[in-house]
Amino acid sequence: MSALERIKKQVEESPVILYMKGTPQMPMCGFSARTVEALKSCGKEFAYVNVILDSEIMQELPNFADWPTFPQLYIKGELIGGCDITLDLHQSGELQKMIDDAVEALRDDMDEALQRMHCDFMRQLQRQADETKLILDHQMKEISPGIYYNLWTFNGTSPGPTIRATEGDIVKIK
Repeated sequence: MSALERIKKQVEESPVILYMKGTPQMPMCGFSARTVEALKSCGKEFAYVNVILDSEIMQELPNFADWPTFPQLYIKGELIGGCDITLDLHQSGELQKMIDDAVEALRDDMDEALQRMHCDFMRQLQRQADETKLILDHQMKEISPGIYYNLWTFNGTSPGPTIRATEGDIVKIK
């Protein structure tokens, strides 16, 4: 995979990514250090690439978005800019909003993907039940606001009830 392909993949897969000299723990230039501090103050995780350790990315990144200097901040796949722009956005409060939106969009995408996976799993489970003449039954009752009691039965026997809270935690009851 070429350096430009890797950059494209990283930018598309990371809601917030910083191409910088050094690491957030040990920036190797003042511009990267100031950009990292602005990002850290937003309180959300972000991805980073140390361009010093990857000479191909360091060489090709300026061509990717026609931005010649480092650091380079991307949010939701778009180049935001370098240190000065990031600091201006931070000072105005816009950086926080942009990062919160990016993280929320990622959370929504993940929720949607999990829902699709759950539906696919349920279809597969039902198909297997149909093929093996297994009787699959599911009961769900809300036992408290946001707390659901799930009981699955297979041929009239239960592998055990579970409780699901609105946060998505599942607890097996013994």
